[in-house]
Amino acid sequence: GKWTGEGKFANGKKIAATLSIKMELDSTWLIFEHTDKLTNHYKSHSMFSVDNMTGRFIAYTFDNFNGHRKFVSNGWKDDKFILTTNEYYQDRGLVFQHFIYERLSDGIFKMTYETSKDGINWKLGDFLMFTKEN
Repeated sequence: GKWTGEGKFANGKKIAATLSIKMELDSTWLIFEHTDKLTNHYKSHSMFSVDNMTGRFIAYTFDNFNGHRKFVSNGWKDDKFILTTNEYYQDRGLVFQHFIYERLSDGIFKMTYETSKDGINWKLGDFLMFTKEN
């Protein structure tokens, strides 16, 4: 379905976005399209599924900043779903990233983006509270 969200960056600046979520390819992939509202410009297209070899959840994310990342997850635990990746950047070195999806109630969830230099101590990037549209 369609979702709208509002939240804040770590510096307190407001952020808003829309999501479109649907099943594709004989219901084997969940397609997740994220579009920031102005004045922000981030857009991403993600595909979520289960890896047949490992049984772990995977997600591939492609964005309008020419980025592409592969995330993994152990699934839902305590109403949270955490997708994690790490990448080496020439200017920043190894950076761990994760998205935390937290179910708050029917039709409402929180999405938090955080980064880390060691995979243990995390720093907030932003968060949004999403509500399902009717």
